[in-house]
Amino acid sequence: MIDRQFIHLYYDLMSSKLIGTLGLVIILTSGFYASLTRSASNHSQNFMARTGAKNTQARSLASQFAPLAGHELDERIEVSLQAVFAPSTGFDDNDNVEVVAHGDLPNSCYTLADSFFEILEDGITIDIHQYATLQKEGICAQGAALPPHLSMLVPFTRDITIGRLNAADYVIQYHKPGSITARRALQITRASAPTIDENPYAIVTNAQVGDVQVAGDSITVTLSGLLNSTCTELTDEIQVIKQNDVYVILPTLKVKPEIMCAQMLKPFSRKVELGKAIGGEFLVHVRSMNGQSVNRVFEVQ
Repeated sequence: MIDRQFIHLYYDLMSSKLIGTLGLVIILTSGFYASLTRSASNHSQNFMARTGAKNTQARSLASQFAPLAGHELDERIEVSLQAVFAPSTGFDDNDNVEVVAHGDLPNSCYTLADSFFEILEDGITIDIHQYATLQKEGICAQGAALPPHLSMLVPFTRDITIGRLNAADYVIQYHKPGSITARRALQITRASAPTIDENPYAIVTNAQVGDVQVAGDSITVTLSGLLNSTCTELTDEIQVIKQNDVYVILPTLKVKPEIMCAQMLKPFSRKVELGKAIGGEFLVHVRSMNGQSVNRVFEVQ
């Protein structure tokens, strides 16, 4: 229905002889358009109110999986893993469980994509999957011969957050080259206190270790991070626990006696000796105050 304000406007203008029949047409059309716009807006708002969250989710999923402009030929594929590292013990049901996937992309036409895990029907098997994007344009077009330097394997490491798990004995399952399914144990114990970590750890922001080590040489890891108070410091000895191919480093804190505690950020750096190692691939897993960990993979040749 046409708003009354437009009719009154027309008669006012006619009485002042400013417009004629053409003015009526313009005003009536404007009124009709305004009414139509308001009606459409109301219908749209009502529709969104009825479907709101579902439509928002659908748009989010559509935008997530829609190919980027110019990348329509790219393909998302699953890649095999050389290893999935995790401490076999040491996590409890208050911890944020993380595992580290390690593998090789076939060549430089692949880029690392998303990781995915699922807990299978038995409730204890955690199945890990890693995906990559294969570019199929330009030098990576199908049938094109890659230069030798782009044909080499590209190593990658990916931290995968599992989150909190109930106390149980779990199995981490992943897929190696040649369609081989590999498994490793992961034990989650019940926490004796309702805290993230039973021991107070330092805030560790980095762990430096050479990517490639020589068999028989001593391996050193340099930890760096922050102390967040005036009354704490690193313990004199930082505990290192070796669990097969995982070095677990526990940088615990001690309280300075008779020192007033105040909030203060103070950087620290500490070298930790891992000893000598034989050939293979290893994970350095460093616990941190924030409930997460710092992870580094290195190879001994």
